[in-house]
Amino acid sequence: MEPYARKIVDLYKRGLVVSVLPSGVDLSDALAVGTEWFGADHPILQCLQLGVAIHHGALPGPFRREIERLLQQGILKVTIASPTLAQGLNLSASAVLFHGLRRGRDLLSGSEFANVIGRAGRAFVDTEGLVLYPTFDKIPTRSRDWRSLTQEDSGKTLRSGLIEIGVALLQRMIDSQGHASVDSLLTYLTGGLDWSLPVVAQEPSERGAAAAESWRSNLALLDIGILSIVGDGDQAIAGDAATQIIADALRDSLWERQLRRQEDLEPALRELVYSRTRHLWRASTPSQRRGWYLAGLGAVAGSELSRVSGEIVAQAVEAETALLEDDHELAASMLVAIAETVFDMQVFQPETRLVNWRDVLKDWIQGSALGAIPGERVEVARFIEADVVYRLVWGMEAARLYETAQNNIDTELLSGSAVAAIETGTCSQQASILIRSGFDHRLAAITAVTETDATFDSAASMRQWIADLDPILALDQDWPTPESRSAWEAFTNPLRTRRSRRWRREDEDVQNVTWYGTTPDPGTWLRVTDAAPGKIRIWSTGFDALGEATVLLDQGRLGILRARRHDVGSGIRLIYRGPGDLLPSSNA
Repeated sequence: MEPYARKIVDLYKRGLVVSVLPSGVDLSDALAVGTEWFGADHPILQCLQLGVAIHHGALPGPFRREIERLLQQGILKVTIASPTLAQGLNLSASAVLFHGLRRGRDLLSGSEFANVIGRAGRAFVDTEGLVLYPTFDKIPTRSRDWRSLTQEDSGKTLRSGLIEIGVALLQRMIDSQGHASVDSLLTYLTGGLDWSLPVVAQEPSERGAAAAESWRSNLALLDIGILSIVGDGDQAIAGDAATQIIADALRDSLWERQLRRQEDLEPALRELVYSRTRHLWRASTPSQRRGWYLAGLGAVAGSELSRVSGEIVAQAVEAETALLEDDHELAASMLVAIAETVFDMQVFQPETRLVNWRDVLKDWIQGSALGAIPGERVEVARFIEADVVYRLVWGMEAARLYETAQNNIDTELLSGSAVAAIETGTCSQQASILIRSGFDHRLAAITAVTETDATFDSAASMRQWIADLDPILALDQDWPTPESRSAWEAFTNPLRTRRSRRWRREDEDVQNVTWYGTTPDPGTWLRVTDAAPGKIRIWSTGFDALGEATVLLDQGRLGILRARRHDVGSGIRLIYRGPGDLLPSSNA
């Protein structure tokens, strides 16, 4: 998606397109988060400032959430996105334009296409939605792709995933045996199949590599399905009993109903599942199967994990000890060592190909700004989002769960601080809690807890820390950082009011009042507004300015404030009805 952003910025600089960003729109939160990940001058951020959103699944989560918020508010009018935009995001548009209908070499699936075109037409705004696929050359495949997706029924019928997996595996067996009959397939399946990739004679190496990957992937999905059907409590039963559990569970399922329509392959598909179940039970122990089940892995990946899971857990314990002792350099080094082991497993291999990934990971864990880390910005962000926060964390959790199933007592020593450091990009437990609680500004979270010497260790004590913040900091518009201030206020205000939603009356006497002219009569009702942090302005009920006073009030208060002149002296009494948030110190 980055090339599109570069092209738009280039066209704008040459005067060929204009900005579509409405005037007065505040992009500060999105730009602040984006700058932290990409650097201030990145084309994606320049494109955003022209009113065009770049959205795809590889963008870092905090920035993607900011973009989605702006889209859902209707602030941004143009979006350039991958098909992932349609998955799980409640967004509609007047028109959807396709640049292409393929993901790499593969045509979009019918369900993907239907999901994307379903975004065309805004509810209560448009009477219909417009879907276009502009083509500027006469390439027959493009017309065929369009007709295939718009005129056929592909993707509209719900299909059993177990059947699709089975058909793919059986097709490979058939290709290997040369159009085998069902009887020969059944003999093959029941004759001690070792489940290695069936060899196809004279197969090109590139096609063979793709077939091997597909075979491994489908076997893993089949294993996960079988182990999930059997469940946690029955992994210790005999193989025949497990096969019967599978048969009973699938008896009234979509798999069973659709299986009856597979007249030619029904016996082979059924035997495929049963044969794989028997193989899993012969080739593993109950604790291994339970470990694979808990980790969400098939037999091949699970066996690979079992060889290194104990080492990963031991290293994680060392990393957490280093974090507890504030030895951040050692902690980061240990976590990089864990990553080397995890990424070496095929199932957890990185999606990105960063040469300096170890340095990037260490800088991330130690709280450095990603925009300052050498490397292509989007690729670095993608490495953190896809490979570190997803694959590395999954690998560590899979190792922990597997070792738990093996009754390894070392897992009882893990508190989760190592995973938190990886997920949030900081060795500070307090900053991790802030980030995990929803404050997406990583550097600002680190600044906030560092400057206040925060020691909270839970979400509850974090809320108390926020309530007890120095009033000067609570009102400082540049704290924790100027770029994150609005996001900080949005984050802290709900936390401050959540604990006390019942409104009550609060009175506060103010003596040091400076009157501009004649002092109002005792008992006179007055209006009060904030003039600046630590100062209020006093008005008549008709909004004539009468005076000012020095008093520190919570400028984010939600209640109703008025005042009355004291019967004696020159002061006033503030009379407030609200959820206990008149003064900053009362926000608990």
